[in-house]
Amino acid sequence: MNTPRFKTAKIFITTLRISTGQMETSQVTAGVWRGLAVHEAIGRTTLDKQPVYSITHIVSGRQISPLFFDRESSAKSAAVAFAALPVNWETGDREQFKLPGLKDVIISISVLCDGFVMESAIDQPGGHA
Repeated sequence: MNTPRFKTAKIFITTLRISTGQMETSQVTAGVWRGLAVHEAIGRTTLDKQPVYSITHIVSGRQISPLFFDRESSAKSAAVAFAALPVNWETGDREQFKLPGLKDVIISISVLCDGFVMESAIDQPGGHA
């Protein structure tokens, strides 16, 4: 899949700090495409301390997929696929995010683009025997 040219922008993202239970807002530099932003995940790295990437809905500042990517190109491919879904990512209309099966489609796209969970070391690239 050809990845379109992403624009570089500074965006605000919202994260939940587990230790305090508080929501925090941070500014990051991201590649932006149709209301979605690909950026290095805050406070996350692979076991060998390499950055991992996340995809954020710019309007809400929230992570779109619960999976992470070890290559920026993989995250961008997923973002392009998300942008092709029947969702206008450039708005804050929450009703459209309630489409039946949308979460499952997002997770499936993420997996097809080499996304992974970060619950434990075994889930990460190179984390299994």
